[in-house]
Amino acid sequence: MARTPSSDRSAARWAAASGFFGAIAEYYDFALYAPAAALLFGPLFFSPLGNAGAAMASLASFGVAYLVRPVGALIFGQLGDTIGRRRVMLFTLALMGIATVAIGLLPTYAAAGVIGPILLLVCRILQGLAAGIEQSGSGTLSAEHAPDRRRGLYTSWTMIGVSIGWFLGPAIMSPLMAHYDFVMSGGWRIPFLLAAPLVGFAWWVRWHVSEPPATHTLTRRRRLPVVDMLRHYPAHTLRVFLCSLHMLVGVTFNVFILGYATTTLGYPKPRFSPAFPSPASRRHLLSRFLPPCPTGSAVAPSSSPHAWD
Repeated sequence: MARTPSSDRSAARWAAASGFFGAIAEYYDFALYAPAAALLFGPLFFSPLGNAGAAMASLASFGVAYLVRPVGALIFGQLGDTIGRRRVMLFTLALMGIATVAIGLLPTYAAAGVIGPILLLVCRILQGLAAGIEQSGSGTLSAEHAPDRRRGLYTSWTMIGVSIGWFLGPAIMSPLMAHYDFVMSGGWRIPFLLAAPLVGFAWWVRWHVSEPPATHTLTRRRRLPVVDMLRHYPAHTLRVFLCSLHMLVGVTFNVFILGYATTTLGYPKPRFSPAFPSPASRRHLLSRFLPPCPTGSAVAPSSSPHAWD
């Protein structure tokens, strides 16, 4: 059936909505792990390693997702070029949701021994693989459906969704941390289980997206796109792979600082919100990492208690 301007506009809007809600769902799931790894998963899943060892193991389980994200982009990106982007994006969204809900159902070390942390690591790897294609895949899907001269507008909804998802995960975890005993007794599972309706709605929206015409041209190619990429652009591929790891340092440090503040500096966990640290918490943390300024220096901080507020 021939496509009309109205059907093209409808397809473009569904694609943009899919990128928006899909990114919120995936990055809510992905970011939710950060405060949990910093404040909860050490004692819950890695307690036999001691305080320091549990903190490092929990931090490593967070970072491993960033190591496999480029692998997920490589695998699912070339699958999208060969079997269709819509199918792949539906699968990876479901994969992220299943992995996140599974984390909320996992037995802890106290309940199942080493099986608990092993399953936690498997779920986190699956999250990393799924997240590897969300930004680029849904952005490409939106761009291929978008009207001429409107591609920037339509694809921007994906990145807006990413930002909301990154905020939403820690923001939902923060109020729970005011009830630390409840959280440690099983309340930590609630935010992970809430991923089910969020991903379910995003999956429903993405189901209404049609396969873009450009994909039908790509799927008729016999040679896999990844073969062409590795054969003709090996250096560029390696550079992109390495550059994609730049986020690992920043986000891992942000997660580390949450654990450092509560274990080494002695901040009570209910007071130190993973999403909204208080001004006093920020001042104290800055004082531990920044060298003191000499008295009378032009850059010396104000003595006012509200200088860093």
